[in-house]
Amino acid sequence: MVEIIYVEDDVLTGKICTHLFSLIPNINFTVFTSGYEAIDQIKQKEYDMVLLDVGLNDISGLEIAVILRRDLKLNMPIIATSAHIDPGMESPFINEFIEKPLTHEIIKEIVRKHIPQLTD
Repeated sequence: MVEIIYVEDDVLTGKICTHLFSLIPNINFTVFTSGYEAIDQIKQKEYDMVLLDVGLNDISGLEIAVILRRDLKLNMPIIATSAHIDPGMESPFINEFIEKPLTHEIIKEIVRKHIPQLTD
């Protein structure tokens, strides 16, 4: 089972993504609305991929990526999401920036690209 965590403070977006990820077999998908709670969870459990909303209420998704890579030395794919992705937006701590809204096709592509051991 592939473990994916999504840090998204918008509850409706989290519910939609939970449904979309449920359509892909062998994925356990968990949403956290707090960046700090997600960091604590990631310290306790191994995840295969992290999705981060860039504009969280308590801590920036980009700051979470820095903590995961630099401080915790984790190397799983980190995907940043935002309704407003600027052209050229990049970070050495982020594998990919994806503009919201996330659709089933976008999610399938993210999974295919970053978790190649899964096939649908």
